[in-house]
Amino acid sequence: MNELTSKENQAEETCCAVPIDGNMTDYWNEVFSSKEVQNWAEQGEPKMMKWVRALNLNKGATIFCAGVGDSPLIDFLLAEGFTNIIANDVSEIALGKIKKRIGTYPGVSFMRDDLMNPDSINALYGKVDLYIDRATLHFFTTCKDKDFYFNQVNKLLAPDGKVILGVFSKNNEPTCCGLSLQLWSLESLKNRLAGFEFLAEDTEDFREQNGKIREYIYLNARVKA
Repeated sequence: MNELTSKENQAEETCCAVPIDGNMTDYWNEVFSSKEVQNWAEQGEPKMMKWVRALNLNKGATIFCAGVGDSPLIDFLLAEGFTNIIANDVSEIALGKIKKRIGTYPGVSFMRDDLMNPDSINALYGKVDLYIDRATLHFFTTCKDKDFYFNQVNKLLAPDGKVILGVFSKNNEPTCCGLSLQLWSLESLKNRLAGFEFLAEDTEDFREQNGKIREYIYLNARVKA
C-alpha cells in the first residue's frame, strides 16, 4: 500500500497542539514508576479481546501491541494461545512490569522503542498480522506525528493485516498525565485509514482507577484486498 496522507479535515482533529519537548523515555519511566497501577489500566479482560477472537487469527500470527505500557492485554493474548506477541513501549519500566508479572514466555518478545523515533520497529515492516493500540495514539498531537504514526501502521501491516485502535473521544478533557491530547472521532479515525475495510466500532465510558469517567472510541479494520 502507498503511504497515507492526511486528507481529512484538519480542523476536525484540532491539529494545533504544541510538540512535546524533552526525553519521553524518561518521562514515561517516571510515570510507570510512580504508581503500582495506572489510572487507565483495565481490570479484567481488555475490551479489545472480543474483536481479537472474532478475527480467528492463526495462533502464530504476529501481533504488535503498540505503546502497551504494563497492560494485561499481553496476559490475555498469551492465554488465547498466541505465540508471536510483540510488546512495545518507550518505557523499559512498563515492559519490566509485564515481564515480572508473566515470567518467561517464548511467545512474547519485548521491544523498547519509540513509535515516533523507531530504531527496531522498521524490521517488522510488512510482517504484522494484527496491530493493537489502546490509549497511545491520542498522545500524538501534531500533524507531523499523526502522519508518521499512520504511515508506519500502513508499512507494518501484512497484506491482509488488521488493526484495532482505542482512543479518547471528543467528549473528554484535552489532557492526560500532564500532556496535551489529540481527541478523536470515529469519522476522523476512518479518514486516516482510507485503505481499510471497517469491521467493527464501539464507544465505552471507562471508569479509571481514580474514579474519573473517560469516553473511548474503538475501531477494528483490515487492509482492503
